[in-house]
Amino acid sequence: FSLAKTIDEQFSDVENLMEIDQNKEALNLLKTIDPKTDQQIAKQSYLLGKMYFSLQKFQKANEFFMDANLQNPSEPLYKVGIAQSSFALGNLKLAERYANIALRLNPDLLDAELTLALVLSKYGQKKEAEKRFIEFIDLQPSNEELFLTYAKFLEQTENRKKAISTLEKFIIKNTDTPKVHDYLGRLYWFNGEL
Repeated sequence: FSLAKTIDEQFSDVENLMEIDQNKEALNLLKTIDPKTDQQIAKQSYLLGKMYFSLQKFQKANEFFMDANLQNPSEPLYKVGIAQSSFALGNLKLAERYANIALRLNPDLLDAELTLALVLSKYGQKKEAEKRFIEFIDLQPSNEELFLTYAKFLEQTENRKKAISTLEKFIIKNTDTPKVHDYLGRLYWFNGEL
């Protein structure tokens, strides 16, 4: 009887560490994982890409996302990673293409929607980008991730006040939303309201 964790459980541990900004620990754990299948190799590359992305090393992140996508082309998350890092590197066409491919594979990927909205905004179509979010919000008025994504879009398009008021309204109707509370606190702090 062994207490050793499966590779998938170890990947899950890495993601949990990354979620609480324990990137050094996550990286150390990731280095100890010895993937056996193409899917596991892809997942390891993807997680490395996410780590580099969070450190704003977008070129390196893009390389890992591309590698993950080559290893396992059927996983839409890897395409989202390429879209996000391409956007960060200023390659809007590539960002748009990969975000659209990811959404064809899985229409519920909010990070792909966010990337598309940011691309539209860069193209000067901010109203169109915002309209996409409003349509989703009308369909899913209690979706915490959706509201977070919309707030991130508003913040990245220099509309922090609207991001704050959007999240405040959401919290009134949905009190048990720790991620929204956390992000709202961050927005207050950046706005000098704490």
